[in-house]
Amino acid sequence: MSVSIIIPTLNDEQAVKALLTCIRAWNDDTQKLIEEIIVVDATASKECQDMCTQHNAKWLSYKKNRGAQLKFGAAHAKAKVLWFLHADSGITPESLSDLNKAINNGSCGGFFKFKFNSAELSFSQKIITYFTNWRSKYFTAYGDQAIFVEKDFYNIHGGHSDQSLFEEVQLIKALRKNGQLHISNIPVAVSTRRWDKDGYWKRTLHNRLLALAYKFGVSTEKLSQWYTAKKVQ
Repeated sequence: MSVSIIIPTLNDEQAVKALLTCIRAWNDDTQKLIEEIIVVDATASKECQDMCTQHNAKWLSYKKNRGAQLKFGAAHAKAKVLWFLHADSGITPESLSDLNKAINNGSCGGFFKFKFNSAELSFSQKIITYFTNWRSKYFTAYGDQAIFVEKDFYNIHGGHSDQSLFEEVQLIKALRKNGQLHISNIPVAVSTRRWDKDGYWKRTLHNRLLALAYKFGVSTEKLSQWYTAKKVQ
C-alpha cells in the first residue's frame, strides 16, 4: 500500500515547513509507505515552492478554495490511498501505521482523534476535546482530523465539495454510509494558535453556529463571508 499526502495551504509557509520536516524525519520503513507529498498552494508562493523542493514534495498552485485545492491535489495523486492534512497538523509515524492497517483490514477511509497540541490541557480544552471526538464519532469529522480515503472510493463518490468550508462533509457521509469508516484511537494534534487568538468557547460557538447554518441550507459563499469577516476583526 502507498499513500499520497495532500496538504492545502494559504499563506502558511512556516507550518508547512514544520510538517514536511516532521514527515521526512520518519524512518525508512515508514517513508516507504509514502508515495508522494503534494502541497497545493493558493498563493503561488516562491518560498513555499522552494520549501517543497527541499523536502522532496510536489508543489502545485491552485485557486484560493480549500475544497478545490484538495480535489486538485487528489486529481494529481498517484497512490491508492489519499491522506489529507492541514498544514499545522501534528502527526506521527504511528498515524500512518494505523492508516495502513485500517486500509489492509478493509476500511475505505477514516480519520483520527482530535487533540490539542498543548503539553497540558486546560479544563476548556478537555471539554472541547471530549465533545469534538463524540461528535465526530457519531456525526461529522472535519479536515483537522486528518481524513484518509482510498482514491477509487474518493473518485466514485465525488471527493471533496468544491467549496472553502465544510468541503469534507459529503465525503464523510459517504464513508459512514458505506460502513467501512475507520475511527482511529491515535490522536492528531491540532494547533491552538487560532483558538488562543479567538478564545476557546467563542471559537467553538462560532464553529457550531456555522455548522448549524450550513445544515439548514445557508450557502457556503455566505458562510465564507462570515468566517472571513470574523478573522479580519
